[in-house]
Order: sequence, then structure tokens, then C-alpha cells
Amino acid sequence: MNGLYQVGGFLGVFTVSYFADKWGRKAAIGVSALIVLISGALLAGSVNVGMFIAFRFFNGAGAFMILSAVPIWMNEVTPPRNRGMLVGIHGAALLFGYMVAAWIGNGFFYLHTAAAWRAPMAFQCLPPLILLCLLPFMPESPRFLLMHDKHHEAASNLLRLHTREEAESRLAQISAQMQIDRTRPWSYWAMLKKPSYRKRTLLCLGTTCGVQMSGILVINSYGATLYAGPGYSPEKQLILLGGWLTLAFGCGVLSLFVVDRLPRPKLIGAGLMAAWSV
Repeated sequence: MNGLYQVGGFLGVFTVSYFADKWGRKAAIGVSALIVLISGALLAGSVNVGMFIAFRFFNGAGAFMILSAVPIWMNEVTPPRNRGMLVGIHGAALLFGYMVAAWIGNGFFYLHTAAAWRAPMAFQCLPPLILLCLLPFMPESPRFLLMHDKHHEAASNLLRLHTREEAESRLAQISAQMQIDRTRPWSYWAMLKKPSYRKRTLLCLGTTCGVQMSGILVINSYGATLYAGPGYSPEKQLILLGGWLTLAFGCGVLSLFVVDRLPRPKLIGAGLMAAWSV
């Protein structure tokens, strides 16, 4: 079931760029949140194993889609000087979700009814529901608006986010960059064919794969099984997993205060070394 969740996520992220470029960054977030909401509700209400397994796939797709869609919007809306901390908040919020899920699962473990697994599955519907309610109040990405020649709306949104001088400067910068981007290839094939694009693509893929293959997700997904090896009881297995994720969330919050003070490669390297030491 964990494998199918990851497969859904792997396939789902390829659709984010389509939604984000055609209907907007907010639309990409909204579609992702809606998939998580619906699949989470159907997981909680599953009437057989087949139904549960099927919607684990869609749940994984929605979760990883939203994980991809939110940073796109954040990078294009937040001021450059605050981008490191605000994107760091995205990572800390992700860890907060893992932590809350672990302790909720721990609490419901002691029930001996169907609610022991249905309730935690249903709880995941709350965050996307809140996000969908707040989405209309979020500004659309100025970059997306300029991509679709909506200059007045882009200028208006920039004024909501910056001072007038900063908004005018940002509008000119984005417009100039958009003019350049329209003269260059932008397909997936171009990412591999053009040497400069290929270098950046490999750097991004290598960094992301390196982080994902550090072993952290193995502990997160199969922590209970790993802790069973030394002989810990099921209760202690869940406590250890919850404690580990609580520590991770604390470190995620701590990173907000150093992300703009140290070079990004050194931070990534330090994080990987810490993960490998585990």
C-alpha cells in the first residue's frame, strides 16, 4: 500500500505543470487539494480492501501534487529577500503534518474498533478543506498572469504584495524575463537536449533524489517495523516514531533561522550527513 501511494505521487506530479500553466498556480493547488480531500474521504469510508488500495493511489497522487504545486506559487509570490524562510516554512509545515499524523495514529491505536483506522484517514481531509476555503483569498502568481497577458491583474497583485516602487520594479523584471522565455524552448525534451537546461535538470534531479534516498522516508514509512526488530512493543514503536517526527519538526523550525545565513549547498550537505548517520 505504501508502494502504490508513492507510485501515485510519482505519476501525479507530472500533471502539476499542466494545471499550473493552463489554469493558474492556484488552480494547481486547488485540484491537488480536492484530490486529497476526496480520496481521503473515500479511504476513510472504504468498504473493502480493493477500494482502500485503489484510493491509496489517488491519495498519493494528490499529496505529491500539492507538495509540488505550493512551492511553485510561493516562489513566484514571495519577495526574494523572504523566499528562503517562507519556503522553509513549507518544509516545516510538512514535518508538522507528519508529526500530527503520527500522534493521531498513536492515539487511535488503542481503540479496538474500525475507528482505529477510519478516523486517522478521515482527519487528513481537514487540512485540504481549510486550504480550499482560503484559496479564493490568495493572490494569483503575477508570473502566470503575465504569461496570459493579464498585465493589469499582475500589477494589481504585485501591489498587494509589495510597496509601489518594489511592485513596479518586479513587474518590469518579470515582463522582461517573460519576453526572453518566450523565445526559448520550454518542453521536457528541451530540458534534456539543451546543454545548459540539461545541467540544471540533472542538478535538480540529483539533489532531490539524493535527499529522498537518504533513508529518511524509510524510517518514516516503516518505522514501526524497524523498531520491532530490537523487540520494542507496538506501543513503544509508535511512541518512538512520534518522538522522531517531533524532533524532525523542531529541527525544521530551527532551519528557518539559518536558511538565509548559510549557503544552501552546505545546509543540504549537513542535512544529508545527519540523515546518513542514522
